[in-house]
Amino acid sequence: DTLVICGSSVVTLGGNPTSPIGSTYQWTSSSTITGATSANPTSQPLVPDWFVVETANDTCTGIDSVFVQFFGDFLGNSSSDTSICFGESTFISATGGSSYSWSPITNLLGDTILFNDTSASPTVSPFDTTIFTVAIFDSNGCSIIDSTIINIKSLPVFDLGPNLSYCLYDSIQLNAPTDQNYSYLWSPNNAISTTSIYNPTVYSQIDAVYTLALTDTLSCTNYDSIGINIFALPIFNLSSTKDSLCFGDSTIISGSSTNLSYSWSPSSSLSNDTILNPSALPSLSTYYTAIATDFNNCSNSDSIFITVLDLPIANAGNDTATCPGISVQLNGSGGLTAEWVNTNSLSALNIYNPIASPTSLTNYILKVTDFYDCVAYDTLEVDVFANAVANADNDIDTCANVPVLLQASGGVSYLWFDSLYLNHNNTANPLSFPEDDQSFIVQVTDSNGCIDTDTVQIFIFLANLSSDSVICQGDSYQVDVFGDNPSSVSWTPNNGVSDPTIENPILSPQVTTTYLVDLNNNNGCTITDTLIIEVPIIEATFDTIINPGCNGIEIQYTNTSDEDLDFYWLFSDNDSSVNNEVNKVFNFGSNFYGTLFVEDTNGCINSNSYGDNALTFDDYFKVYEPNVFTPNGDGENDEFIIEIPEKVQPCAELTIYNRWGQIQYFSTGINLKWNGRNNVGSSAPAGTYFYTLVINEETYRGSLNLIR
Repeated sequence: DTLVICGSSVVTLGGNPTSPIGSTYQWTSSSTITGATSANPTSQPLVPDWFVVETANDTCTGIDSVFVQFFGDFLGNSSSDTSICFGESTFISATGGSSYSWSPITNLLGDTILFNDTSASPTVSPFDTTIFTVAIFDSNGCSIIDSTIINIKSLPVFDLGPNLSYCLYDSIQLNAPTDQNYSYLWSPNNAISTTSIYNPTVYSQIDAVYTLALTDTLSCTNYDSIGINIFALPIFNLSSTKDSLCFGDSTIISGSSTNLSYSWSPSSSLSNDTILNPSALPSLSTYYTAIATDFNNCSNSDSIFITVLDLPIANAGNDTATCPGISVQLNGSGGLTAEWVNTNSLSALNIYNPIASPTSLTNYILKVTDFYDCVAYDTLEVDVFANAVANADNDIDTCANVPVLLQASGGVSYLWFDSLYLNHNNTANPLSFPEDDQSFIVQVTDSNGCIDTDTVQIFIFLANLSSDSVICQGDSYQVDVFGDNPSSVSWTPNNGVSDPTIENPILSPQVTTTYLVDLNNNNGCTITDTLIIEVPIIEATFDTIINPGCNGIEIQYTNTSDEDLDFYWLFSDNDSSVNNEVNKVFNFGSNFYGTLFVEDTNGCINSNSYGDNALTFDDYFKVYEPNVFTPNGDGENDEFIIEIPEKVQPCAELTIYNRWGQIQYFSTGINLKWNGRNNVGSSAPAGTYFYTLVINEETYRGSLNLIR
């Protein structure tokens, strides 16, 4: 066998001896043997060598040997001791061997602190200072042991504190432990003033987390993070009841959210600068800004511009005065539309130039409104003078065609109406020439220019009769006198006059007559007038033609009156007509009449009638009935013919029967004859036959003999 030893190792020889008990041993070699006579001596050879053992007992002897392969020491070691920061990893290494075995792999808690324990350079991550031991093996299987100490440096201890918050578009300062030997690195490098100081300012506009890597004097780095919460700014809008104001007006400006606190500026023209909806009364156009703050103490602002418009310039016009009853046209101006405040004595409310009709001293207030509905006012005073007093003197009675002197007073100038009947119309006492009762009006102007009028009535005795008239024969007409009442009257001629000494007698002339009347008054005035009463003569005339017919007597009425007269007919059967010629039929044996009424253009009516008692049918007509005929074709008496008047032929019916009551022949109208043939055209046999002849409602019966 061969034993292998490495370097200065001691080898034990002999293994498990098999010699009997009591045997002796003798070991020999060129190398030093310790206990060469024992069964298992030791030796520390320095080169490869053989070892021989001789055994002997009381019976036998034996020799055996073993070769000890010697390998000298080899060079191998692990990396130097080092230090790392808590939580870090590092590589350790060993050299000089062909394989390695590291320990420990885990710590007392069972955490793995060495990774790849057979590697020449494993990774270690101890939590405490640890000795890592490595067994280094060469290719001969020899090994040496070495170790590396990993010292753990404590991390710097610090706390960035609780998360921070700020409002959108704001910023905040971060704070870490202060030491001039520390180094700092903040991340992310976004919205931060600098990343390498202990207290940078951050201004992120979204929620963010910032991490600090703090490295101490031992070059150990620890980390902490702090959250940044961004509060949204309050959202609100400003509005106003009116964005444009007229000077002196106010408006309510307000924020859109009620759960905010407000601070308004400028505050000088606001009712309250800390409420939601202050009233604004600016004297000029102004930007109002509101800062609204929510429960996070975040603020936002908004502005609204309020335009202050200049007022229009109202001008009601200059003060003036007028006379009683005289209207004054006002002439206001300014703005776009006008409105007069006191309208009781104005012709219109909404125009610049209404007509004012004051009865006493009156102030008129003009309100003008411009395009922007801004309003301004101005006042106009209108005074009223005292009344002028005109006097046209007393009324005058006179006769026709007599000049009359007028007398007026009460003013400084005069103007008379109607000037057509005056010699001068602009003096106080003109001479007048009235033709009828007439009022003369004088317009008197006083020293203030005020005008009054008065009237003087000129009564002229004037009277006249009714207009000429037309009456019908037998009618009468009562006269009327128009105008002034006469004290006495005289009518000529007095024929047909009910009383020739009164104004209104009843006139009943039988022919057209001209009357002359004198009308007198107590002042000796006389008026003579005439009256013509026309009495037209009209007459209703007509002709008649009488003929009997099927349905009765037929009468033709023909109007022969004057063709200029209107007319109409009335008849006994309550029928009427406006035709010149009317054909009427009246029943046989009845009473009848027809009346013609004529009327002229004056409404005068005349009438004429014709009536009588109609006879019976038999009184007007005769029927001739033969009783024998011989239809043998010899041209004589070949037909049975009933002769009746032509007027009744259209309403006649002839029926022929045999003796058994069978109809042999039927005919109507003008063909009242039988040729001896029946209805189917066959010759009827000789014998006795019967007939009926019906004319309107009259029936005639008889018999006849047919002889062949």
